[in-house]
Amino acid sequence: CMALAYTKSLCACALTGAQLQGAMGEVGVTELPQMRALVIGLGAGSIPLWLQHTFPENKMAVDALEIDPAVVKVATEEMGFPASAV
Repeated sequence: CMALAYTKSLCACALTGAQLQGAMGEVGVTELPQMRALVIGLGAGSIPLWLQHTFPENKMAVDALEIDPAVVKVATEEMGFPASAV
C-alpha cells in the first residue's frame, strides 16, 4: 500500500505516538477504541488508505485536508485514491 519509505516512517511514528499517549491501550486489535486521524495534505492518498486498511472496520475514522483541487484530481484519477472517499 505504501511504496515510499518516508510514508512508512510517518505512519510508524504516528502509531508509536498513539501508543505512548495511551490511545491504543493494552488491548487486542478487536478491542481498540474508536479513533480519528487528521491527515494534512492528501498527496497520493497513501497514508489515509493505509490507516483504513490497517485498523479494523469502524475503528479508525480518517479525514484528509487538502486545499489544492488539482492534488485531489490527480490522487483520484491517476493514483487510485477512491473518488467515493472525497
